[in-house]
Amino acid sequence: MINLLPEQEKKLARDEYRLRVIAVVLCSVLITIGIGVVLLIPSYGLAMYKSRVAQNEAQSLIDTTREVAERAELTKELNTVSSTMSALSGNQTGSNPSSIVALLIKHKTADNKITGFGYEKREGAFVIHVRGIAKTRQSLQSFAAAVRKEKGIDDVVVPVSNFAKDTDIEFTFDVLGK
Repeated sequence: MINLLPEQEKKLARDEYRLRVIAVVLCSVLITIGIGVVLLIPSYGLAMYKSRVAQNEAQSLIDTTREVAERAELTKELNTVSSTMSALSGNQTGSNPSSIVALLIKHKTADNKITGFGYEKREGAFVIHVRGIAKTRQSLQSFAAAVRKEKGIDDVVVPVSNFAKDTDIEFTFDVLGK
């Protein structure tokens, strides 16, 4: 075949061909990178979700550890109070304050936190004042109902004002015993 193009035209055609090949390769690389980035977005989202879940679980474990430590401290204080109360109560017929406090602790759930007790002796009876924080109205209501059903408890007086808030309720109620 006869080559009819002059040398300058051949060089220009070769340069244009190389530029087109480079442009096609660069476009292919950019498209491949773009597709890769688009395909990595769901994986990135999943990794971020799992990271948040792991952080929440770690925080939950820290909170649980604190709650266990608080419960151990509360049990220690209650044992001290119980021994003091049993020494003060003497021989009574019916229930005694330390058994009522034990019942309160038995019926306390993770949603209810007892922050304090008070004791008042009345003629032929006693009243234990309970203070604490409940996460919801329902948890407070079920806690009071469970305590009310126990033998040895005459009544549980829960003021209506305890149910004014929906969550994180600071409550007080009185447990009456003989």
